[in-house]
Formats: sequence, C-alpha cells, structure tokens
Amino acid sequence: MPSILLVEDDAALASGFARALGARSAGAWQVQHAASISAGKTLARSARFDLAIVDLGLPDGSGIDLIRELAVSPTRAVAFTIFDDRERVLGALRSGAVGYLLKDEPVERVVTQVEECLDGHFPVSSRVARYLLELCRPAELESPLTAREHDVLGCLERGDSYAECARRLGITLGTVQTHVKSLYRKLEVSSRAEATAWASRHRG
Repeated sequence: MPSILLVEDDAALASGFARALGARSAGAWQVQHAASISAGKTLARSARFDLAIVDLGLPDGSGIDLIRELAVSPTRAVAFTIFDDRERVLGALRSGAVGYLLKDEPVERVVTQVEECLDGHFPVSSRVARYLLELCRPAELESPLTAREHDVLGCLERGDSYAECARRLGITLGTVQTHVKSLYRKLEVSSRAEATAWASRHRG
C-alpha cells in the first residue's frame, strides 16, 4: 500500500489534493500532510514513505532543501509548485527530484503523474520538459544566454509583452529591455521572431 508525504502549506489545496489522491486509489494510498519543511523532515525521519510531493515555496524555506535530504533516502520526491522558471526546475532536479509537477495543471493530470511516479516513472510537466535538455547537453553546446535571459526568451516565445514579462518575472520593464538587447546581441538576431526561432531550433 503506497504511502505518500504531501508537503504543502496551503491547507485548502493540500486537503483537495489529498482527497483527489484518495479518490484515485479508492483509499489505498496513505497520505500524510506537513505544512513546512521542518514538519516534513520530522515525518520523513519517523516513517517510511514511497513518495514525497513537495511544494517549493514553504514558510520556512525552499522545498528543495527537503528534496535534497530525501534524495539519500528510499523516498522518491517530486516538486509540486506554481513556479516554471528555469532556475527552480533545474535546481529541484539537480537536488534529486524525480519529477516536476505544476499546480495550475488539471488535478486529474497531476494525480495521473503521481500514479506514474509510484510506478517508477519520472513525470515532468510538459511546460518545463525543455529544461531537461540542459542537464545532458555537452558544455560546448550550452546556450550563450544567462539564466535570466533564458527566462526572458521564454516570455518572448509565449508572446508576452515586455510589461507582461516584467510582471511574470518580478523585474522592472527596463531590466527586461536590457535582457532583450543582450540576448539579441548574443544570438545575433534582431527581432522577436528570430529569437524564438533560435529557441525552437535549440530545443531539439
């Protein structure tokens, strides 16, 4: 009978997600809930879990710290978060996460991905899958862009305006414009279309 540790500080979300997990398994999955890193660590050290579903933005720090600790235990951990930026995705995976799930996807899809993880698979939201390429790309083929320039390029791909990009990334409009100029120079392009075409080519 699979045992799941859910580390999530939003009580309503945690309760709803736990119910969805219980409904999918007809009550066969045992789910315990912790609302902080410290509580999650206490539970993980006192009981054995098959899977830990860990929020990254917790009141007492980043869930990556808990994922890193679980990586040296029998418990598989997946990130469960609203964040789809490159730094957090790669940070979680490099710390030992075996999956990266986004909270804003349909709950049925997320529960299916949890089920896949319990079966030994490595579920990753399609929105962040492209970052996996960076984990195995040879150094000489790495992008010339910085992490933040990659984030801005992602906004351009989505069709965001510079103002929308600034709000999404939590930076100023002027900073976005500076990053755009820099990535255009590095990629030797002169338009949004050329920059997104470059991104498309280098994803596959």
